[in-house]
Amino acid sequence: MSEKGQDNPEPSAETLREDLKSEYNKVFELKQRLDTKAAGLITLSGVIAAVFSGFGTFLLRDIVKPNPVLFYLSLAVMVIELVLLIATIYHAHRATKITKYNHVLFWDYFIDKDKSTDKLPVYKEDKLSKFKNATKQEYNDWLIRDYLKETRHNVEKNQDKVNCIKDAEKSFVLAIVTIATFAVLVIFTKLSS
Repeated sequence: MSEKGQDNPEPSAETLREDLKSEYNKVFELKQRLDTKAAGLITLSGVIAAVFSGFGTFLLRDIVKPNPVLFYLSLAVMVIELVLLIATIYHAHRATKITKYNHVLFWDYFIDKDKSTDKLPVYKEDKLSKFKNATKQEYNDWLIRDYLKETRHNVEKNQDKVNCIKDAEKSFVLAIVTIATFAVLVIFTKLSS
C-alpha cells in the first residue's frame, strides 16, 4: 500500500468504523430501554402488591364466617400472589443493578494509576503520543478492534439484563393469573353463601 493509502484510509475502513460505532451506541440505547422496562416492572408490581394486599384483606374478612375452607384457600392464593410480586421486583431489580459497561478507548487507558493522585491525574505520555501520532489507518484499526471488543462485552451485559427481565415477566404473568384465581374464589364464596 502506498504512503498516501496509509494516511488516507480506504472509505471502507472509515465506513466500518462508523458502522461499528453506530452498533456500539445502539447497545447503550438498548441498555437504557431495558433499565426503563425493569423500573416499570418494579413500580407496577409494587403498586399491585399494595393495592392487592389492602383490597384482598378487605375481601378475606367477608369469607371467614361463611366458608373457612375457602378462606384458607383464598389466603394461600393471596400469599402466593404477594410472593410472585416480590419475585417480580427481585428479578427486575437484578436487571437494574449497577454493571460495568465498557467504553471504547477508556480514559483510564491513558492514566498512570501508580503516579496519579485523586486530584491530579498523570498521563501515560507513550500511549498519548501513540494515538496523537497515528495515521488514520492505524487509528481506524484501533477503534475497529475496540468497538468489536467492547460491543461484545456490552451485548453480554445486556443479555444478562434481558434474562432477568424475562424472569421478572414470568413472575408478573403468574401474579396476574393468581389475582384472577383469587377473584374467582371470592366470587364463588359470595355466590355459595
